Amino acid sequence: NKIGDSGAEALAEALGNNKTLLELNLSRNGITPKGARPLGRALMQNRTLVSLGMSGNTILDDGAFSIAPGLGLSSVDELRISEAGVTAEGAVAITKNLTENGKRLSLLDMKGNKIEDEEVLKEVSAHNIPQHEKDSGQGGTSSAAGQPRPSSRRSSSRAGEISEGSQIPNREGGELGS
Repeated sequence: NKIGDSGAEALAEALGNNKTLLELNLSRNGITPKGARPLGRALMQNRTLVSLGMSGNTILDDGAFSIAPGLGLSSVDELRISEAGVTAEGAVAITKNLTENGKRLSLLDMKGNKIEDEEVLKEVSAHNIPQHEKDSGQGGTSSAAGQPRPSSRRSSSRAGEISEGSQIPNREGGELGS
């Protein structure tokens, strides 16, 4: 089963106040623009999430518009939003917000979307920090809030994978909202 928009809405409520979850993979969960809106608002409040997976949901451009403002303000360093029905218009909303907030990501994956404009594809690519910069610590060392950017290296804690009957683990071994 998929969490859908109602599950995304409930999760967003907890995510806005959560201080421990580092990774959240909501890929292929039946989320539409309606579910992306509260997630975008939650990103504006959350300062711990480093990786967000939204691939395979039908968030379309409206969903990209909803996520973009929170993405620029959040600690998210990796966004996977491939095969989500986003066009050049939605990609521009995301990259423009990142630019306005002086932010680059370790990973901005928008493959498999309907982005055919070469200039927009270059802009998406420009928001990915090249591996040699990540390895040397040169790329994107601070977040939009001026704080050191959290490492995108994975710790031993499990990432939040949402599937039927699953709980959402956090950095302290508990569950989201506990």
